[in-house]
Amino acid sequence: MIDRGESRGPIHLHCGDCAGAVARQAGLPGEVWVWRDSSAVGPCALDPDTHRRLRAEWWDAAGAEMDLARDLPADREMVLWFGPDPWEQISLVEVLTGTPATALSLVVLDDAVGLMDPRDLRARLEDRREAGDLPAAIAGLWRDFCVDDRAALRAWRERLRGEARLPHLPAALGRVLEDREDGRTARQVRALIDQGIRDLPELMRRLHALEAPKHGVWYGDAIVRRLRDERLREEARPPE
Repeated sequence: MIDRGESRGPIHLHCGDCAGAVARQAGLPGEVWVWRDSSAVGPCALDPDTHRRLRAEWWDAAGAEMDLARDLPADREMVLWFGPDPWEQISLVEVLTGTPATALSLVVLDDAVGLMDPRDLRARLEDRREAGDLPAAIAGLWRDFCVDDRAALRAWRERLRGEARLPHLPAALGRVLEDREDGRTARQVRALIDQGIRDLPELMRRLHALEAPKHGVWYGDAIVRRLRDERLREEARPPE
């Protein structure tokens, strides 16, 4: 699901089409690529081929549509632009621990690029951080994430608190752990539906207020729609 450009030069890898649209207006040197998937929701696997299959099944998409970090080019300079919410931060972990590229830099963002003014991206680019050492430094994190080693993920949260290039990752890991351990997102959607809220835009608005300010409804309307429809089917099911 990577949207690739056609020119050469540095690759600016952004998370999602909204971010890509903003980035293309910024006129930065190089080209904009878009990474569209995130294992912050749904299944994942350490084996790349299994991971591709699981992700395709989860999204009901063709396997060929699901790109892997190993598919990124090894011979291109890569600038990583990933925002603070769990969707983007877990995508960043997948990219960092799987890309074959060695010329890596990272733009530390306080907001998702999709919410930024394109004119502000140039200054952000000038402040980017060298990240060539990060894949080795967090290599075990993707493994622990895929095998759902929750004790290890909590340890990673503490270990990463001093890493200035990844300031949002501890909170993102914590939020994903809340879903894995007690189904926070599904529980919140169910509670709102039980209050009589069925309209998707209104569900999104209410859920936004329950998330961290920089996160928003980070899992997206497709996930909310799934959870809503599942709950409505449960309500419609006749009692046994």
